[in-house]
Amino acid sequence: MLIYKFGGSSIKNEKGIKDISKIISNQEENLLVVISALGKTTNSLEHLVKISWDKKTGLDEAFEKIKEFHFDLLRELIPQGHLQTEKKLKSLFHELGFLLRGKPGNDFDRYYDQVVSQGELWSTIIIHAYLKSLGIKTGWLDVRELIFTDDHYRSARVVWDKTEQAVKNIIDFSADKVYITQGF
Repeated sequence: MLIYKFGGSSIKNEKGIKDISKIISNQEENLLVVISALGKTTNSLEHLVKISWDKKTGLDEAFEKIKEFHFDLLRELIPQGHLQTEKKLKSLFHELGFLLRGKPGNDFDRYYDQVVSQGELWSTIIIHAYLKSLGIKTGWLDVRELIFTDDHYRSARVVWDKTEQAVKNIIDFSADKVYITQGF
């Protein structure tokens, strides 16, 4: 198995995603692809955290801009539409909107991790759908079901034995040749 990691600058737009899809499709070995948030999404989410935490104005506008960017990119990559992917994205955006507009709690680091990690979920959902539209046998993995950590938010340590067991139980290359997961 090979592991590839693509950062935000390499997947910041349609061209970047098409470029990495060529790299992935040319690989003959089993592949685990770890993907960051698209472009400057992490910075935008950090801005949302600050607005929400400090109870400042502009949350809805900033959040809407992030959503538009992701849905526009999905439509550029898969012009004929991808209803299931749109539904997944809408659901995740709805959950994040609820979190942002609610009471953030007392633990800034936990709140930060909950919000900022969303960018990787969105990017992997979009890229997974695009790869499938190209006919690449691809599975999507939610890293939250694979990697287990302690509860030291923003500086957590991996619980290796539990993580190793989860990876062995979930990843099955006989089912899919390429797996896409998040890299927050």
